Amino acid sequence: MVFARNFSIVFILLVCYSNGFKFIGWELSSGPKVVMFFSVVCFLFFVGNLRRIKYRNFIECLMLYLVISPLITLFVKFFFYFGESLNNERMLIYMSCGFCGFYLLRHMKITEIQLMAALCTFGLITFGIQIYQQFNTTNIMFGLELEKADTDVARLMRNGVIRYQIGSYFVAILCTYYSWEQLSKKFSWPMALLFMAFITSVYFYMTRQLMVATCVTLLVSFFWIKGTRMRLWTGGLIALIAFLLVFFSNELFGDLIYMTQHNTYSTDIREKALPWILAKCFDNPILFLFGHAHNLDMRSWGPRFSYWTNDVGFVGELYHYGVVWILVYFGSICKILRGYGKMIPLYVKLFFVSSLLHCVMIFPYRVEIESFIWMLVLYVVFIRIRGEERL
Repeated sequence: MVFARNFSIVFILLVCYSNGFKFIGWELSSGPKVVMFFSVVCFLFFVGNLRRIKYRNFIECLMLYLVISPLITLFVKFFFYFGESLNNERMLIYMSCGFCGFYLLRHMKITEIQLMAALCTFGLITFGIQIYQQFNTTNIMFGLELEKADTDVARLMRNGVIRYQIGSYFVAILCTYYSWEQLSKKFSWPMALLFMAFITSVYFYMTRQLMVATCVTLLVSFFWIKGTRMRLWTGGLIALIAFLLVFFSNELFGDLIYMTQHNTYSTDIREKALPWILAKCFDNPILFLFGHAHNLDMRSWGPRFSYWTNDVGFVGELYHYGVVWILVYFGSICKILRGYGKMIPLYVKLFFVSSLLHCVMIFPYRVEIESFIWMLVLYVVFIRIRGEERL
């Protein structure tokens, strides 16, 4: 009963913050009201537990900062950009509330197994939707913006795969690492099938940076696995996967390799956008510290110049949230990996390393669902640290 309750809490929040697996008609449904309701609930748990927590644990201090910082950015933004609509900054509020979910999970005493069961279920449903929509393109319901619902799917194809943004690729990546860790401990066919499903789900997102980061971190995992037997087994599995990827590279990555070599528009525009946006970060010392948020001037860059802040990784987030936000991101990962590396599970380490690899172009927590997933990972770290401290 407790397992079902706690599983449902995490799963429902994942569905809400992912806009119903990126359901096309989400904004026209009651979905936004449901998100608002659960965001208020999470925020109330934060307020209710604010005085009870003594903030002796590093993760507790980090979560307090992650909750408050977007609200500080919101306040500073309206001081410098007075008159702009609050509706444009719903993302800031929901991101803060997504981090507030930490206090709800802590209050309900949700365990790591319950949390990962919810994430894996969410990931498998996402994978199922991906498979269905690859073969049934007449009734697309997930992974596209409403105004693009009638787009010819041929325009969305990469390497023969239709590129949908269903759920969140960070769930697929995290579950890939989780199933990989379980396989590295003991082989089982159900876990092997889960690993194949999740890594295929990552592939279906057709995002080169994430594919490369995932493959590199799986290679890195060899050095973190303990025991000669397990290392030999994992090394053999890595070698087999590497062989299959190379052997079928043309079928799996042919178009992507061609695009990388010949169609350099996206790379070129990023190279132009990065220094331009970075210069904008320094236009005001206070905004450099606390961020410009999502002001109207920034919203015109995309249509005018094809400069999008979410295409330039941590530099884009530096503009939105300020330099402190970025320093805390890098500092917290270094602190966790160096200070608590022996306490935390392998899949969490791989997730952090992966984020460092792709943060140059894809920052790990930019929107509501990503902030919620990052909070879940930090919650696992918190559970492990607290468990060690009690021993």
